[in-house]
Amino acid sequence: WTLDLQLTQRRDTLWAPAGFVVAESQFVLAEAVRKDDLPAMSGLYAVEVDHRLHITGEQFRVSFDTRRGLLASYTWQDQVLLKEGPRVALWRAPTDNDQGFAHVADKWRQARLDHLQERLVSCSWTLGSDRIVIRCEKVQAPPVLRPVCRTVSTYTITGDGAIRLDTQFTPSTDLPYLPRIGLEWQLPGEMDQVSWYGRGPRESYPDKKRYARIGLWQSPVADLHEPYVRPQENGSHEDCRHLTVTDARGIGLCVAARDHFAFTAHDYSHMDLTGAEHDVALARDPETVWLTIDAAQSGLGSNSCGPEPLREYRLIPEPVGLSILLKPCGNGLHDVFRLAARWPQKPSDQK
Repeated sequence: WTLDLQLTQRRDTLWAPAGFVVAESQFVLAEAVRKDDLPAMSGLYAVEVDHRLHITGEQFRVSFDTRRGLLASYTWQDQVLLKEGPRVALWRAPTDNDQGFAHVADKWRQARLDHLQERLVSCSWTLGSDRIVIRCEKVQAPPVLRPVCRTVSTYTITGDGAIRLDTQFTPSTDLPYLPRIGLEWQLPGEMDQVSWYGRGPRESYPDKKRYARIGLWQSPVADLHEPYVRPQENGSHEDCRHLTVTDARGIGLCVAARDHFAFTAHDYSHMDLTGAEHDVALARDPETVWLTIDAAQSGLGSNSCGPEPLREYRLIPEPVGLSILLKPCGNGLHDVFRLAARWPQKPSDQK
């Protein structure tokens, strides 16, 4: 529950019409606290062939790459919901502020955060009576250099097609404060409609979010991109409880999290944004939607002509956890509301 207050013009004036919003504020009063585990369901089958773990339920199929430790495909009723992922995301395309007086982006480049590769340390799986559990340990490192992060991910897949993913990130403590800690997924290009419950409709970041109200918002993926002349990180939405990414028919993927998260959804990857010098050089990928779910991200600050983000908005390299639920959806937003209700939520910090 939220309390939304607005002060509006009572009558027309020279500078604003009647109804113009002069000031507004929002207060989070309470959130759902119901907790429910993943449902126990039968009819789940798994077989591993040539480093591919094939999992089949009543209406879905999952292919897991045990050589690389990630989902290779996720299909529901013959509809492809996921092309590949997740991969750990520690990099963001530097903003003008990141490249300002303090040269924060240079420190990230010196740490080679823009050249990270993943190496699988171990991958194992067990099949129970009503679910399959996959555990993967990885390290993320630049080529020929020592790891900068270690991750342990546990996938729990049940017979209704739900995937619970618990990831623990442990970055090296000698890194500078980080751009982000999250997971990046590749979805089919036709899944270009996004609905989310969180801050919107405009972009928001940890130190730039109170102007964006918490609510239920919808947008095509193309409209979530902020067309800066010099391409850079953009389009994040903070304090999200859940989101759906679907095609024009409303069929797609529901995502909910144990805690609040931020997300971006683009026709471009983070490296596409990083490499383009000008907006006209940025070519959208019609075959892929790049979805990033962030456990945390550094603020933007004002370092183009002012200070770096305040310390409270800097992402210090320390252990962080991210727990999310993925589930096919095809009956509108009621699916994701039921999914989100499985976990208690934290009230917003209102920063």
